[in-house]
Amino acid sequence: MKREDINSIELDQVSVGFAPGRNVLENVSLKLPMGEVVWLRGHSGSGKSVLVKILSGLIAISKGRYLINDRAVNEMDFEDFKPYCLNMGYSFDFGGLINNRTIESNLMLPLDYHSADKPDENKARVNEYIKLFGLDDVANERPFSIVGGLRKVACVARAFVTEPQMLLLDDPTTGLRAGAIETLRSLIETKRRAGQLKHVFVATEDERVMKGLNPVVIEVGEKRLKVQSVRGVA
Repeated sequence: MKREDINSIELDQVSVGFAPGRNVLENVSLKLPMGEVVWLRGHSGSGKSVLVKILSGLIAISKGRYLINDRAVNEMDFEDFKPYCLNMGYSFDFGGLINNRTIESNLMLPLDYHSADKPDENKARVNEYIKLFGLDDVANERPFSIVGGLRKVACVARAFVTEPQMLLLDDPTTGLRAGAIETLRSLIETKRRAGQLKHVFVATEDERVMKGLNPVVIEVGEKRLKVQSVRGVA
């Protein structure tokens, strides 16, 4: 299936809640900045993770419309959304690694699913990211047998393997050593300069990964989103 370019993202009167009268976001309308690194900033429980999952299509909104290229995602079925999903790479706070597969196999999964006809190319690409993120020694281990920090590194590395146009990272640095954080920050910079990575959304309270990326800041809190006029850490 052909990927679809992501040119615009808009929230139109969006509300999200998981219990009656307890919305995390309420009547939010915003055209999100595109072609930027966007820092989703807010305290724990403010809704940063929820927003990332909405953008990835993993959480359904309770009210309003979530639009990609002026099309309402909440009105699409799986096949309609798939061409956009193919252009997204995401890493979430609690990972989603499959415990009965090795770290290498977990990184291979998105490629096996979307481009199974290129096994050699897929394996070479996964090995490139394994080396880049320093996962060589645990590539043949299963997630339950390695420390949490390395599991998190594997989740972050997996977000890149499909070479997405849009990157969605939820709390990517928790448990990461300084070297892995620098690898992540540098990789985002490199891929943006090469024109491979257009839109980056990072939900984090850790400014180390944002340093030098000149992000646009969106404050998440009080059930609202607010774009800051001043960019984040230089």
